[in-house]
Amino acid sequence: MHLPGEIDWRVLALSAVVCLMATLLLGLVPAMQTRDLDLSGALKAESAGVVGRGRREWVRSGLVVMQVAMSFVLLVGAGLLLQSLQQIRTASPGFSTHEVLETAPTWTRYLLTPAQLSALHQLTDLPEFHPLSEVARLVVSTVTGANEYFSVDDGTLSQYGLDTWALPLLPRIRHATGLCFSQQDHSELAKLDCRQWLLNFGPQSPDPEHIPAAASYLRHGEKLQLDKRYKCRIRDPWYRVPIVQPGSLLLSKRSHKYPRLVLNSARVITTDTIYQGRMTTAFDGREADLVAGFHNTATLLTAEIEGRSFGGGVLELVPTEIGRVSIPMLPGFGQSLGHLDELARRAGPDSDELVQRTDELLMAAIPKLTPGLLGELRDARAALLQRRMDRTG
Repeated sequence: MHLPGEIDWRVLALSAVVCLMATLLLGLVPAMQTRDLDLSGALKAESAGVVGRGRREWVRSGLVVMQVAMSFVLLVGAGLLLQSLQQIRTASPGFSTHEVLETAPTWTRYLLTPAQLSALHQLTDLPEFHPLSEVARLVVSTVTGANEYFSVDDGTLSQYGLDTWALPLLPRIRHATGLCFSQQDHSELAKLDCRQWLLNFGPQSPDPEHIPAAASYLRHGEKLQLDKRYKCRIRDPWYRVPIVQPGSLLLSKRSHKYPRLVLNSARVITTDTIYQGRMTTAFDGREADLVAGFHNTATLLTAEIEGRSFGGGVLELVPTEIGRVSIPMLPGFGQSLGHLDELARRAGPDSDELVQRTDELLMAAIPKLTPGLLGELRDARAALLQRRMDRTG
């Protein structure tokens, strides 16, 4: 970002045009109103009404004096404003106004001890660690306005004949038990009676109103007054949901112990409970490296720092906060993804075993990530995590 402290000539030109238009308008309108005035008659009436003329002259003179006084004040004010603008252009603010980074660090980091803060700075200075915004872009997924209606299971799909409009869905991040979500994983959701399909009544699909079974499902939604909900009623028709296309990455929006990043091998759709993401051009094709290294102490500590805590100790990250999370990017680290995926499936969600194993692999790959440095980061994360969990009550 660049902070020039200079006059924007486009704004100045627009202001000049507005002033000119206002002057012409205010001058022409009275002139047009008096163009048919009988001047001789007006002068005769003026000469005849000598009585009371002194009072009218006094009022007119007073108005002229006020106009001149106000004009003088405006001219002085305009001169002072121009002088101030010139001083702003030439004055030094005490820092460089070029290449300024747009950032808003949270106050949470100041809960750490000096040693922990020093360790955090050492970590972010390592060339192997990057802000996530440099590596991937994660965005809000499909907003339906009624997830319980547009997300359906196999039974509802069959009952109303909705297969034509069904897209594969991952309903919640907890339904992805590993670090890779495959088509086989999606098929397994049927055994859990999950709503693993998202209805897409987009314009490219057949009109459901022309198919009785599907139309009856729409009428069912209207009986529930879903068409009156704000996010539904602003659409035309109300049941046509704008679908965010699947990305190669899935990240939990809210989490218990730590956020989870999953490789979207099945290319499933998600609702706004899970972010969808893609790699940036500089790191294109390196999804496995990112996912394999994500669940480490350092990254999860920065997630605690950048995120926000909600009731029940829930951690939430919004896209701008996600971009500030520090992540390791090591060429070839994705070779460990299969091993870490199996570990995550075996140990279960929010497993500390996954974090410990990822830490071990990173320490072996990054010489400057020493046990002492990692120990400080672990203590820092544990303190912030405990503080968040204590807010459960």
